[in-house]
Amino acid sequence: MNYREPVAKIAIACILILSGYACKKEPVANNYHDNTISWDEPELLAQDGEGHANMLALSPPKLVSKKGTSLYASWILGDNTFLARQDDQSGTWVKDIIPGARQGRGYWQEFRLEILPSGKLLLAQTNNMDVFFSSSDNSGCNWTAPIALNSNANNADKLLYYSNPGLAVDDDGTFYVLFWRIKDLAAKNREYISELGVSKDAGKTWTIQESRGIPYGYPAIYTKLAFVNGALYCLYGRNIYKTENNGCDWFPLKNFKGSGEQDFGGQNLVLRTGLNGEILVLWTKTTITKSSNNPFGEGIVEGTIDVILSVSENGGRNWRDSYPINDVSLPFVWRRGTMTERTMDALSKSGDIPDIFDMAIAGNEDLWAVSWFDYRDRTRKVWVSYTRDKGLSWAKNMAIPEIPADKQVMRLGLAIPRGNELYALFSAWTPKDKFSFEHGSLYGITGSLK
Repeated sequence: MNYREPVAKIAIACILILSGYACKKEPVANNYHDNTISWDEPELLAQDGEGHANMLALSPPKLVSKKGTSLYASWILGDNTFLARQDDQSGTWVKDIIPGARQGRGYWQEFRLEILPSGKLLLAQTNNMDVFFSSSDNSGCNWTAPIALNSNANNADKLLYYSNPGLAVDDDGTFYVLFWRIKDLAAKNREYISELGVSKDAGKTWTIQESRGIPYGYPAIYTKLAFVNGALYCLYGRNIYKTENNGCDWFPLKNFKGSGEQDFGGQNLVLRTGLNGEILVLWTKTTITKSSNNPFGEGIVEGTIDVILSVSENGGRNWRDSYPINDVSLPFVWRRGTMTERTMDALSKSGDIPDIFDMAIAGNEDLWAVSWFDYRDRTRKVWVSYTRDKGLSWAKNMAIPEIPADKQVMRLGLAIPRGNELYALFSAWTPKDKFSFEHGSLYGITGSLK
């Protein structure tokens, strides 16, 4: 028997398979092309007073767009939720208060604003005691009365803590809202559980069910939902989950984490979907280069943080990580201990961890853009980059034009309302001392790609 022919065929097949794998497109390290964004001057959209600055600075503003027609911005100021609409390229905003919205001052939780292809607007909010849903069919001119979704909505006990709703819509028009609550206030060790509200009639009626499989983190972690190619996904903390039984049970798909024993990259990742069924996750990757402790519990941690976009084109089974979108190294030094104050150098001045505090992503058919802020030059600036090849190469980082020198950016939003036009939304504060701030402001700015 001649063994050479089958052996040769196997060898050729292996070469073809390996060649195909080698030819698969992967990110090219440090392949930064010129950034051609031309920015207008920042526009002040809202400003608050002494009493409720935390709403503009801490509760993230929302920015959504319907392709080629309208751009919507939403934010919380005092006891009101505002909606602004821009219908043309003149840059003129029409602002109004959303009637009946329930999330006001004192509630720093994230709210959700989404827009459907039909133009229908969806709003999910919490006031810590209930989770509410409302919608508008006429560009925000009129809204349905808010409906409380949580299972104890009709009970006298309003002490249960509800937080951070996520919102998604499937291809059949079913609405999903996922949120967290304390299971039993009387328990010594309080347990948080997640509940999923499901509506099959455009938000008129809802069924509520317990949702299992996603471990609770802490109140400052936001919940993101997305429906892609027939499946529902949830991004919570540094993990993305998938459900195959309409949210009753979830299983993890990927953990977005760098090196080191402690998560230095922040917990609030960004989840978006591409127009061709891609799942996009924007996150910060930590690389620890030095970590030491002395007998007194004091120590130092050094490393770098990179902004990464992970893309899955097959429902989360496989992922491709971009090379760092930040085009300079972002180092940090964290001094920790009981005898000395925790301090941070280079990357963040606002907390105990080097957290790139907020990021945003937007996209159309051939353009994905991301924004974030960091301290690369010892001041907090908003940076923007974009890709036209699904994250294989990125534009050089560009800082948006300066905002007033006494302001620090806190929260970001980003949209691509028309063609090669970007619109960035960001809230900022005036620092008062190390632990507080005042006078929040909300800015918007338009950028055009040449």
